[in-house]
Amino acid sequence: MPLKTMNGRWFGTGFGLVLVCLLFVVNQNCSAQNLVPNHSFEERDDCWQFSGFYYPEDGPLGWFSGGESPDYFQACGSFGDAYSQPLNYVGFQHPQDGEDYVGIVTYAISPYETREFLMVQLNTQLTIGQTYYASFFANVAWDGTEPYPVAWMASNNVGALFTVESRQWEQGDPLPGMVNDAQVFHPWIIEDTVAWTLVSGSFVADSAYHYVMIGNHFDNTHTDTVAVGSSTNPPTAYLYIDNVCVTTDPDGCPMASEVVVQSAMAPLIYLNPATSQVSISGLPMNSRVVVHDAVGRMVLSVDDFSGVGMIDVSTWPRGAYVLRSFDGKDALTFKFVLAG
Repeated sequence: MPLKTMNGRWFGTGFGLVLVCLLFVVNQNCSAQNLVPNHSFEERDDCWQFSGFYYPEDGPLGWFSGGESPDYFQACGSFGDAYSQPLNYVGFQHPQDGEDYVGIVTYAISPYETREFLMVQLNTQLTIGQTYYASFFANVAWDGTEPYPVAWMASNNVGALFTVESRQWEQGDPLPGMVNDAQVFHPWIIEDTVAWTLVSGSFVADSAYHYVMIGNHFDNTHTDTVAVGSSTNPPTAYLYIDNVCVTTDPDGCPMASEVVVQSAMAPLIYLNPATSQVSISGLPMNSRVVVHDAVGRMVLSVDDFSGVGMIDVSTWPRGAYVLRSFDGKDALTFKFVLAG
């Protein structure tokens, strides 16, 4: 990203329900069956110190841009250089694996709806009908060397989209269209600025995919955000990415261990869109409920929520809001819109 500027998932239409979960893990490496070359971005021609990479030879070898300019953070830089690690212009983080990692914008609203995507060609094409396991680690960038943080938000939905053909992005091209889906994605906001978060899941290949594309493949309407800090710069969410893995072996990639099943008795928010009141039902008893607006400002906080209730939103500005509940075990996220 130039200075100027679910674990697994709940699959959408056409993919079905798959394993999803959230787990914080360190020091897990992909096995020898990993189909992702240069999976932790250690292989490079030189110590690249510039504002991003576009082509397979520009940064981590084999990886290229599927949209805008992903960044490459390397141990070979001097501490505090813009593109060094652990301290760089956008945040502070040690690698999850090896010495290097990359970074991408996952949400932005100004000057337009922006994303950054990184791609690589897999070692072999995927076999139609075969089950695959995929994972990578992500971490929110915050509080780097810039006096006014470039990125100060966190978002959900980062994931891995598998494609049949290369989508090499050229400067001046439009960004790829947001498909609001991916074979594996993280439906919850990743907002931990300290620990790496594992994004993982499984899927059955329905095409002979040969590439994987990492990023947020959902448009802003379908993306939830929260502020992790503040800045005079436009709202932007940015994630470090490391240790990408794809395999046919259930034990071949770091994988989350829990299964989240969508229940018919799932919590419900209605009316949506709303005008004066939002009703909530089905949340766990004694949950903490918070609501943020579209730029991450908290507008409501309720402790010991009874599980069923109504929020008076008649005086709130019209627009999108995110409601989150926490009961000590699970975190649930919902989006609603005020109209009229």
